[in-house]
Amino acid sequence: MPSNYDKTQSLMQQEFLKYDQSDMISRFALDSDEKYLSFSFLGSECRVERASGAVECRDVITGEFAPAGFNAAMTVYDLLCHSRPGAAPSGSFMPLQSLSGLHGATQGPDSRSLFSRHAIKLDHKDDALRAALFRLGGISEPKGDVAARIKVFCDLEVIFRFWNSDDEFDPEIQFLWDSNSLQYMHYETLWYACSLLIERILCLTAE
Repeated sequence: MPSNYDKTQSLMQQEFLKYDQSDMISRFALDSDEKYLSFSFLGSECRVERASGAVECRDVITGEFAPAGFNAAMTVYDLLCHSRPGAAPSGSFMPLQSLSGLHGATQGPDSRSLFSRHAIKLDHKDDALRAALFRLGGISEPKGDVAARIKVFCDLEVIFRFWNSDDEFDPEIQFLWDSNSLQYMHYETLWYACSLLIERILCLTAE
């Protein structure tokens, strides 16, 4: 029996087909042919089958295209279908939770608790983490034990910061989003994008 996640993803896939794909191609400068819309997405290549709306992402390990999971697909649908006309990054970054107060967004979970189990897996693995961020197109950032700015979609970027544990504090993951991120997607979708980025980082650091 399909899960609620599967049902939601299927509904969004059908919703995507209602939108003008030629407008998407023009607005976001997407590569396109008769079968796919293609674009760079969170450090990997992504494509949407034009006839069905199915999303595929290139696996960061194998390099092969595979059906997108929930986090990837939902983020892609939101970016392509719900970005505001004229959306543009501000170049100013703020913590993920701080965006919840903008435009009536719903308060999300605490990122420290939500990503704590993932942070443990990255603790004191600085070299592997830097290498993973580099493979995802990350540009080194100064704050944190390891940090990088990564392109999400078009000109929209996110900053990933990581602090290792010490005698007083547990390891911590922090995300900083452009203050105009809600012009591109809903606040809840930012959490899907963060989860997807962590999935990709963990895959690369586990090699």
